[in-house]
Amino acid sequence: MNTTKSLTLFALLFVLVFNSCESSNSEYPVLYRAHTGTLSWGGSPEVDGSGLLFYTGNKTYGVPGDKSAFDHLFSPDTNQVDVRVDFLLTGEKTVRGWGTIYPEINIIQIERLPIGLK
Repeated sequence: MNTTKSLTLFALLFVLVFNSCESSNSEYPVLYRAHTGTLSWGGSPEVDGSGLLFYTGNKTYGVPGDKSAFDHLFSPDTNQVDVRVDFLLTGEKTVRGWGTIYPEINIIQIERLPIGLK
């Protein structure tokens, strides 16, 4: 078997193994480190508010608790703050607002970013 055929076969096997690993059910929780985004308070979910949401890239996650747990991050009279977060994706779903469902996360570590750094 020549080198080109061997490399092609190896690449094909690699892709097949990688795809099977990607499509398998991951065990929760999953840890994510140093994601930057916006932590937002949209009012209590009990009265149709969105609660705490973490926006990063094109993903939005629901965060258990309320704004008071993160008061040290928010400026007075604001409901959004840019942050860097380590979090666990729990595998659970959380319902906010008028029935919008988000993946739930638990924040492990959080720090406020200077304005304009996100």
